[in-house]
Amino acid sequence: MLDVEVWSDSFREGEWLVDTVLSVVPHGKVEVSYEFGFRPIYEIQHLGAIQGVRAQVYGDYKAWRNIPKQIAELLEYGKPDIVMYSKKEDIVLLSVEETAAVPTGNQSLQRLERVWYAATKGIPFAYLMGEYGLHKDGGVRRTSIWPAYLSIKLSSQFRCPSIVLTYGDKERHDDYSVGSGLKQTGEFVYLRLAKWSGLNVEAAEKSFYKDVYRHMCNFVLDQMEDIARLSPGRELLRREDFAEFLADRVMK
Repeated sequence: MLDVEVWSDSFREGEWLVDTVLSVVPHGKVEVSYEFGFRPIYEIQHLGAIQGVRAQVYGDYKAWRNIPKQIAELLEYGKPDIVMYSKKEDIVLLSVEETAAVPTGNQSLQRLERVWYAATKGIPFAYLMGEYGLHKDGGVRRTSIWPAYLSIKLSSQFRCPSIVLTYGDKERHDDYSVGSGLKQTGEFVYLRLAKWSGLNVEAAEKSFYKDVYRHMCNFVLDQMEDIARLSPGRELLRREDFAEFLADRVMK
């Protein structure tokens, strides 16, 4: 059975990530107990092809004196919502940023130091955000291209998955059930766990990352003319084989 720790900014966010994985990956019996009456521990049987997973949730980073050094160093450069950690191997398995903040103006850019630092440390990172947001002037705006643009660059440079996933549409901009972002977040976590457990998920990983990077490239191209006409590497985003190149590059 895999044993992982889910460190998060709040218990709600840690539980949200585990529940998101359970909502998209077939699984057997799930038992949830609460150590000390408040700290969730999930015992999951047969999560996809993984025989079993034990996930301990730690909410509110600063509330714990035994925070692992690997996570403490990560938090010095910014506080991602969720970090999944293996105590046995002393490895940060992945990090997830999940935001319901209005993704217009600079809102979606205020967390990019977390994205950058994770890539430099070789930590797979997923940034889940709304594709549209209601601006304070009452208009609906599409989110910035810069998080996706940065993640594409980081994925290539550091050969580590850095992905931006989106949910919602113009009419339902705050609805997590609209779009593919929430489902892809669960798949991203599962594939990382399955690979770490020694399972051969290369084909599933390749398909997943190709789809994600293709969407990211198209998302940037759809708006680039109106935002930054002189953008390095823009010709690569139009190439049909670029998403496959990125997928191969991060699957080390």
